[in-house]
Amino acid sequence: MFLCFRDTFSKNGQPTLVPKPDSSAPIGTARRMSRNDITRINRLYKCNETDETDVLSVRLAIQSTAIEGESVILQCSGAGGNQNGVTWRKDGLVLTQGPRITVAEGLLEISPLEQGDEGDYSCTLATEATAETATATLTVYYKCLTLGGLIGIVIACFIVLGALCISIWLLVTQRR
Repeated sequence: MFLCFRDTFSKNGQPTLVPKPDSSAPIGTARRMSRNDITRINRLYKCNETDETDVLSVRLAIQSTAIEGESVILQCSGAGGNQNGVTWRKDGLVLTQGPRITVAEGLLEISPLEQGDEGDYSCTLATEATAETATATLTVYYKCLTLGGLIGIVIACFIVLGALCISIWLLVTQRR
């Protein structure tokens, strides 16, 4: 694999490669050119005309923090061409609508979230000529206890402990 640094080909030590819009984004990590890269290079050098049905780019965004018991929405959006629809996958397996999963117009909603929903999600936009895929990892966080919830747990523990002590006392006094 070829590693690319921001000052590659520089004669004065200044960066020659600066990612846009996020200049801190990692560079030089791709193992192959994407369909989007090829299309942009062909357009730049006028090698051939781009087919209007091509999907030029696909983006997958997770719209909120994923907290167990709540809901999360994943949004798949694409630029270019006449798109035929979105195919959603989790860990490589196709997702379909179900009791907790809603699929509509490039959106995937999971509600309520469970720990088993963690994984690698992908959306694929397809046209007659091509398909492009974007991926994102969903991490499901445990729901934090509030102070009231914690106090409730402590009170419940004291009640159970008190009931246990009374039961032991009754057993001991009955045997005498």
